[in-house]
Amino acid sequence: MSRLLALPLLLASGLAGAAATQPIAPGQTAVVTLQGSGFTNALVLNVPEGVERLRLRATAANPATDIDLLVRYGSPFPDTTFDGAPPSPGYLFDHAVQLSANAEGDEFIVLSSASGVPLRAGPVHISLLNFDAAPATITFSSEVLPADFFVPITVVFNDTRGGCDVAGWNDAAAASPVRGNSGTTLGQQRRNALNEAARLLSEELRPIAPLTVQACWDTLEFGDNGGTLAQAGPYYRLVRDAGRGFGVNFLPERFVTFPGTVSAHQAGNNICRYAGGRCAEYLPDVFSEFNYAVDQSSNANRRFDYGFEAQPGTTSFISVAMHEIAHGLGFAGSLDLSSSSSRFGDQRLFRGLPYDDTYGNKVRSSVGGALNPTPFLRLDNGDRLNALVSTVGLRFGGPITLSSPDNPFSLEPSPGNHLALHAPSPVAPGSTYSHLSTLNNAAGPQLMTASINASGPRSLGLGRLVLQDIGWYRSTRAPSPALQISEGQYFDPKRNGHGFEIRRIAGFSARNGDPLYFVTFYTYDGDGRPEFFTATGTLVEGVFSPAQDATTGDSLLRNLYLGRNSSPQTQADPSPDYDGQVRIDFGNAANHPACFTSAEGRNFSSPMAVLSFSINADDETQWCVEALTDPAAAPQVDFSNQWYDPADGGWGLSIVSVPGNGGDALALEIYYPDAQGRGRWGLVQTDRYEPGAPMPVVSFDGFCRECEPSELEAVQIGEMVLNLRRPGEGPSTVSFDVTWPGAEGGRFTRTNSTIIPVGTPGF
Repeated sequence: MSRLLALPLLLASGLAGAAATQPIAPGQTAVVTLQGSGFTNALVLNVPEGVERLRLRATAANPATDIDLLVRYGSPFPDTTFDGAPPSPGYLFDHAVQLSANAEGDEFIVLSSASGVPLRAGPVHISLLNFDAAPATITFSSEVLPADFFVPITVVFNDTRGGCDVAGWNDAAAASPVRGNSGTTLGQQRRNALNEAARLLSEELRPIAPLTVQACWDTLEFGDNGGTLAQAGPYYRLVRDAGRGFGVNFLPERFVTFPGTVSAHQAGNNICRYAGGRCAEYLPDVFSEFNYAVDQSSNANRRFDYGFEAQPGTTSFISVAMHEIAHGLGFAGSLDLSSSSSRFGDQRLFRGLPYDDTYGNKVRSSVGGALNPTPFLRLDNGDRLNALVSTVGLRFGGPITLSSPDNPFSLEPSPGNHLALHAPSPVAPGSTYSHLSTLNNAAGPQLMTASINASGPRSLGLGRLVLQDIGWYRSTRAPSPALQISEGQYFDPKRNGHGFEIRRIAGFSARNGDPLYFVTFYTYDGDGRPEFFTATGTLVEGVFSPAQDATTGDSLLRNLYLGRNSSPQTQADPSPDYDGQVRIDFGNAANHPACFTSAEGRNFSSPMAVLSFSINADDETQWCVEALTDPAAAPQVDFSNQWYDPADGGWGLSIVSVPGNGGDALALEIYYPDAQGRGRWGLVQTDRYEPGAPMPVVSFDGFCRECEPSELEAVQIGEMVLNLRRPGEGPSTVSFDVTWPGAEGGRFTRTNSTIIPVGTPGF
């Protein structure tokens, strides 16, 4: 933002509409030529009613050309930022709900009506990007797919990366065909059986994206009394946390880790496309490892049985393989249950934070017979351990599981309608928590119990409901309603004196028609002195996402005041030693580690958000913030807003009105420059606002953003007279005289300046 709190002057640079669009229908092809480092948002795919699966593809004439394909519903992609600058690739990515972004010239996405961001009838907006310096010719096509379309899971038998032993798949020992398995060597039978397990899972879960399983062997613990038959898990995990650069809007839950397999199903393509990079550089989606020692058992019935048809009383390789691959597909929590771990009972860290995982955040504790089972991951470690060894007190209660007619317990009173999980005493690392309890065998033999079922199940059983709850959706879903935010001031109760205000700018929109919001972030610098920053942008999927300034590259601007007679009066600080970025996520903030790891003293019934920012050395700082005031506590006249003089930039007010003592109380920040043009702020408070009455302006010495909280020290820096008026009562005016108390100095005054609110008034 190039001018501070002088919005009409700033935004008068011509809010044009998007570029002319090129409508196309499914099945049609469009060929576009993009200049080097160019993009187009012109293509709009009109989807008719009744389409449940739709494949989009973009291919470059030169396969080595790095192109990307982005998708968005609702409003189109922005052709420019709000101030007319070309959008950066990151800004376009912020607006995408699905994407294909590998480092080569072949991109595709399968859109599904059963995804977390479901395909729906109407316009689908397409953005195509060329990352090469040379022009690129791109062919865009779309294809309506059958409603039951799926991509079979592929098993890879020759990938030795990571020390994978593949010799067992090529064992030349002679073998007789057995119950549908036509292999004539042990290696052939093993490959046939694992492929059959993958086929059965594919038909049951119907993935819409390519998935691969790395197949390995090793000698693991095993004896006459049992042991490990096999083990498997996902190679990759993903989280939707826009503030840390993980703005993957296709994931259905924020701040929750998803296995890469579920992420691919939600993204409609494979990991190299939704995460970026070269496909050949990625490992398979699932690691699986089978135990040589099983086939070396002296007891023939304990060896793997490779028959396609189950034979009760044997160790069915197909059942074992389905069970293990299901773990790789997401039937597993991220709890650290290693007996040697210093974090026993805690969530495993992902990118340094203890995010919930999509399995664990649906696990409940019913220890003590609680009618409303408690979210397991919100328990302290002692209560978690009690649930883990409770036999019957650990339950899975995802919404699909609880409501599905396929859950034979769904009509039982809580917690009986929850699926019991394996909770033996003592804890059994590797099996506790991430398996169904044998109590569920009342509904028939279950594949996902901790011990192999002697009947050799060939379906997921109740495990399918668990997998559907964690993201393997099958049924058409309704689009989520647009997230509505509560405008006003937010603060972190752990960091007194820091906060921000967000307001929708009345009368202005982004160039694609989306509402524009203005944010002022008031805080303290490294020496504890007040300073403030600003940002202007739109809400994308509930995230305030300002564009980077075309000159400075900053999305969180430090403004410099140039003088009342200058044109412009302010500018974004162009200093190379300043870098500021910001995102504010208003969705499901209570589930972010910044909130639940410091829950004491927080008001979780308040509107909340996650403020993510970096200012120079501040590296991806994330604060849990909540509304400063109770939205239900209505003053007699609500003047709460950001206020400014449209003819005089470089300063402004953030006003909060609340019920007070015999009238309305008022608190406000005044933003003003010091003698060097740096933005500073002071505070005015009164428990009963009286128009025209002088009020002292106070400045605080506080604590820096990365410092331990400390007491604030106040000093009066001036005086203010404020006359706020409703429509029909005349203009609102302010007079003030303030002096920055720091070494820079600087007196800043205004007399009877007419001010108006940034956002729609609440009076």
